[in-house]
Parts: sequence; C-alpha cells; structure tokens
Amino acid sequence: MPKPFFYFNRPFYIFTKSQVKKKYWSTKLYKIPAIIGNHEAKLIVTYKGCKQEDCAITATSISKDFKKVALLSSGSILMFSNFKGDNFFSGDLSNQ
Repeated sequence: MPKPFFYFNRPFYIFTKSQVKKKYWSTKLYKIPAIIGNHEAKLIVTYKGCKQEDCAITATSISKDFKKVALLSSGSILMFSNFKGDNFFSGDLSNQ
C-alpha cells in the first residue's frame, strides 16, 4: 500500500499510518534522500497526539511557501505550521 509523502528541501518525507491493534493513534515521519541508490529511511518522529480516525493518514502536502504541512485522514485534516526544521509535528496544529 502506498504511503503519503512529499518532497521538501531535497529528501522525501514519508508518513505512515499505524495498522497495529491498539496503536491506531500514531503516525511516523521518515525521511529518505531523493537520489538514486539504496537508502535507509530515517525516523524523525512518532506523532501520538490524535484519535484513531485522525491518524490513518491517506494523503499529505506541503504549502508552496513551505510553511504549512497538511495531513489528510478519513476523519479530518491536520494542518501544522510554525514547525522547526523537518519535525513538522513540532509546530502549531489546526484540526479541520
């Protein structure tokens, strides 16, 4: 099953959705170099701050100015802004 991802400042950022029983409330953020070759994805952070239906991430995008990240789930849109570096979950959350 494809994972939601986007390209930002050279690496790809991949968001997982937990399909493990009793851990549905988390999503993990990884980055991987956007160059040809064999690479291991690096875990940046695990986000545990949402409900089950909000953490089954199906799509993601970053704004043109690179200041907002949107995560789409079947239950809502999680919008992060004012984040530090590539830890997008460190920013302010707006739940739509």
